[in-house]
Amino acid sequence: MRKLIANEYSTLHLKGEDAFEFGQRMFSRNLKGMNVGEGRLASFLSAEGKVQALFWVTRINTGLQLLLPKAECDRTLELMERYHFAEKFETSWDSSETWSGNWNPVVGPEQLYAEGRWKSSTEFRGVFRGTEWTFQPGSPESLTSEEKNAWLKHRIERLIPEWGLELDTDRLVFDVGLEDICDADKGCYIGQEVVERVRTRAGSGPIRFSALALDGEQIISKDLEVFSREKEVVGKFSGSAVFDPQSQQTLALAFLKRAFVEKSNEVFGGRIFRLCGDGVKPLVKK
Repeated sequence: MRKLIANEYSTLHLKGEDAFEFGQRMFSRNLKGMNVGEGRLASFLSAEGKVQALFWVTRINTGLQLLLPKAECDRTLELMERYHFAEKFETSWDSSETWSGNWNPVVGPEQLYAEGRWKSSTEFRGVFRGTEWTFQPGSPESLTSEEKNAWLKHRIERLIPEWGLELDTDRLVFDVGLEDICDADKGCYIGQEVVERVRTRAGSGPIRFSALALDGEQIISKDLEVFSREKEVVGKFSGSAVFDPQSQQTLALAFLKRAFVEKSNEVFGGRIFRLCGDGVKPLVKK
């Protein structure tokens, strides 16, 4: 079975003598030390620590290149220009350019995390949350229902957020565990004060991004409430869910209260089987 990603991708360019330093000041990753052709998954945060954009940023000879879902390019380009003042660089996006993506599970150490590189001028490969992402020019092929469900199941099992479901501009970086792509070994960037304050004082935010396994085939909608066994509201579903015929369970992503997760892994009609935080790890029942 083909392992395809349905979303169209495209690239934004920041070119000019100040482009690299602009990215270093704005983005969540430490870009220094990156060689030409190397990339890292990065976020652009608001001052409140909310995720405004998520992309693979690569160092190129003339500055930086961003690879991200095509539907987000226009808005992300506008975001860059909002903070572009006297710096000497230009932003550009060719809206006719389209890239497609493939995915494969990664079996190996977590050191291969949120990093990638151009294998050639027409192929980028990156690793994030136990998944190898490969991008190449061209529009995505049509996916069968089986292929769509396979990607959705993998995305839920690996806690991979998708824009419009788990991610939007009001979502705090801690809610989806993306503080792990906010590097502590760099200077200031937008949202850093919030990230470091939470890291220092609380360790993580009040929400834990979680994968749930529910009994039987369930209909799950975005923002549907999650209940504990005692029928207390303990969170909300993100809207990503798929029925797994093999286990006869519905797998779903949810945002749960940290206080609840710290004392239980059982929800009404199912259980938590994977948590985000301190690395994405399977939950071991005590």
